[in-house]
Amino acid sequence: TGGTASASELVANGMLAYLGQNTALIGDNTFGKPVGQIALDRAACDDRMRVVAFQSENANRQGAYYTGLASVFAKTCRAADDFTVPLGDPREDSIATALDFLAGRTCASISQRGGTASLERERGDRLLQPARPSVAQREVPGLY
Repeated sequence: TGGTASASELVANGMLAYLGQNTALIGDNTFGKPVGQIALDRAACDDRMRVVAFQSENANRQGAYYTGLASVFAKTCRAADDFTVPLGDPREDSIATALDFLAGRTCASISQRGGTASLERERGDRLLQPARPSVAQREVPGLY
């Protein structure tokens, strides 16, 4: 989904070099963070600077997916992240779409503008969040 970044993108991008056309991005376009950071603290004050320290690439030296992995995967299949069924259940939209891809069936491709957020609106889903989130909950989505 659009919330998928860093390590998850690194794994998927790494597979592209070896699996090529035998793989697809299922769900939604990702966040697009092919870089890593280090934190530099200033001793004189409370400032912390986050510096981009490296860019991750796969074995084919591909790694410029700043707009998300949909821009580098040749095959993509649009699917919602359905949290109403158990993880791994073939009725879940992402799993069902992945199984369809493996069976050679067609699917709707991921547009870089569309994705899970628009699918959630179509189905009436919404993200779980507290009514009055704390500063930490605003800064770290999913923190409860």
